[in-house]
Amino acid sequence: MENGISKHWTPEKEAWGQRLIDSSPTFVSRHLMTTIRDMLKYDGRAREGKRAQAQARLRFATATDKDLEELARIYVHFFGKKNAGNQAEQEAKQLEQFKEQRGQVRERGFSRSDLASV
Repeated sequence: MENGISKHWTPEKEAWGQRLIDSSPTFVSRHLMTTIRDMLKYDGRAREGKRAQAQARLRFATATDKDLEELARIYVHFFGKKNAGNQAEQEAKQLEQFKEQRGQVRERGFSRSDLASV
């Protein structure tokens, strides 16, 4: 681990991650691809990892209701309980949870040092 970046992270993997992000057509897909790339690339305990986590929270805080609806649909599709009521009800509950979480993130705010480049 050098400078908080995984020793397994190579220029080829960086290019792969950037291609995934660049080819993502929506906010949600870009957010998910960026988050996955950052999880693979950075040690979450290092300064760079904490910065990437803060940037993910900022993306979540600036998401629109429509973005959160799409995220709730994806979340329920992959993590929803198959026999716990209909999918629309699960999506509505998940959307409310995401809106509540977004409000909490907005309320906490961000410091300049959290988002600063390294």
